[in-house]
Amino acid sequence: MAIRAAESELEARLANKTLTQAATEVLAQAFGCSPYESRAIVATLEELYASVWRSPTHVQPGQMVVLAIADGEPPGKPLRECELKPILITVHSPEDDVLRAKVSGRAAIPAIRQAQLQRIAAEALAQGAYLTVEDVALRILNCGTRTIEADLQYLRQQGITVPLRGQQADIGRGVSHKVQVIRLALQRRLPSEIAQRLHHSVEAVERYLTDFTAVATLLAAGWSVETISFVRRLSLSLVREYAALYQAAQTSDQRAALADLLRDWTPEKKGGLGRRHDETLPATLL
Repeated sequence: MAIRAAESELEARLANKTLTQAATEVLAQAFGCSPYESRAIVATLEELYASVWRSPTHVQPGQMVVLAIADGEPPGKPLRECELKPILITVHSPEDDVLRAKVSGRAAIPAIRQAQLQRIAAEALAQGAYLTVEDVALRILNCGTRTIEADLQYLRQQGITVPLRGQQADIGRGVSHKVQVIRLALQRRLPSEIAQRLHHSVEAVERYLTDFTAVATLLAAGWSVETISFVRRLSLSLVREYAALYQAAQTSDQRAALADLLRDWTPEKKGGLGRRHDETLPATLL
């Protein structure tokens, strides 16, 4: 019974992550449409745009469009309420053929799958979204979730981390990539080096650096971690991790690197301490 219950929960989670469901929720919440009106509008749009999505100019051979959770969604938020984004990922690449030629026998199968896992997770992140283990296993690579979890564990042992939802949003057993970015930056690694090592986009790395320097600057100004979490729209656990990194760097041989980081990524140059994604500070906090 417990196994069946877990399977039913998984089916329900996947059912919530469809483009139709995402569009229906937007129409209901943003425009006040009834469920019937939302479904009718979505059905009409699906007919109009189906041929466009199938066009070779949008989706190339080996690619597919999937839904992923927007990177701004906080941990613990019900999946049915999360913003979902359609993203384009490359499931099959010429790189896979090169890898297949290098790796012989049955070892080629997990090697190619792990390369696909790293690639599609990085592509999702570059488009401002995160895939989950369930997405990768059941909707993209057609394997079991345990297989993907085993791949993730193997890659971690090799010093490779993969940006999936469970790792980024402090859900599950993953480790935040954002913290890893800051640790590498404090080792004076360039954003391009960090992006390559963690399979991130340079833009994502730069965004994490900006968030960290904003948190550090506000901590120095005496702000509480709870207020910083609210203003910057970062999870409280992430702000606490940033605070721990900031405090540790102040009392170690990384102090000079921290000063350089704060100077180079000062939030004033990136849009303001209290702003994130073009938002302004609440008047009560100014």
